[in-house]
Amino acid sequence: INVNHIYDLDEARNHFARRLAVSLHREQIDNDFIERFREILSTFSEGGECPVVCYYRGEKARAAMRLGDTWRVHLNRELIQRLEHLTSHSSKIIYR
Repeated sequence: INVNHIYDLDEARNHFARRLAVSLHREQIDNDFIERFREILSTFSEGGECPVVCYYRGEKARAAMRLGDTWRVHLNRELIQRLEHLTSHSSKIIYR
């Protein structure tokens, strides 16, 4: 066996992630949700390289919104847990 590189779980997430996909439904979005979402992303944005894409679904509209580069995040277990709690488990990492 030849090994070129060994990653811990967080390093592997960050190295192989293409994007963080967050599904949002109209019913769950209010001012409190938006503030908590912003706080979570900003907490994990320092040094982050993973783009965040929000998939919105409303009663009469659907949209995919890629957040700007300032909202790129550093993926780790705590970020994933906090987003899963906020979005009722509708966030996932899309890998290469």
